[in-house]
Amino acid sequence: MRTAIVLLVMALASALVHGRQPPTPEPSTDAATYEVYAALFAPSNQNADAADLLFLLQETAEPIACEAQRRTAPAEWRAVFENHAQENARRQLLMPDGPLGRYNLISREALYRRFPGLRQGDWREFMEMVGKRPAGMSHGIRQVTAVGFDPSKTKAYVELTTTWCAECGEGLGYFFVKRDGRWVRQSYEEVGITSICLRII
Repeated sequence: MRTAIVLLVMALASALVHGRQPPTPEPSTDAATYEVYAALFAPSNQNADAADLLFLLQETAEPIACEAQRRTAPAEWRAVFENHAQENARRQLLMPDGPLGRYNLISREALYRRFPGLRQGDWREFMEMVGKRPAGMSHGIRQVTAVGFDPSKTKAYVELTTTWCAECGEGLGYFFVKRDGRWVRQSYEEVGITSICLRII
């Protein structure tokens, strides 16, 4: 099976700073959602060495919304995509006591207080700090979407965006299935997806 890669080019850094958000995002309290986040941030799936410069925004991200990926999804995953769209129709707030790895969970306003220039899209202060980091230290601003599930909550889909500077970042979706009580990441080939949506600047 051949897999097509669909590139959605957009200004991620601008979206991060100027993205739409409701006045009062709702707290995300679903236990299964945090189980999927824990699996997403597990060392085998992501760089878990969050260090001091790897921030996770408390507000959930706007989804990639890739029609090609949904259109080519196997029937058993379509309900997952539908639920993902529903859950992301509004912004949600991640809870600090959730299993979010060693990330620095930070609100948008707290991020602006630490790096005031970001409010106007100026990343120079952030990049200056990044330039002083020890070699090999992870850095960047990450943001997850709300998680989409199937009705039985045995299949899940979530998107993760990472932004490093005003002109560098990416967003990608991740699939999980629940086996023996654990969420296990699935490749696009294992899921049967024939279109991969990658959002870049």
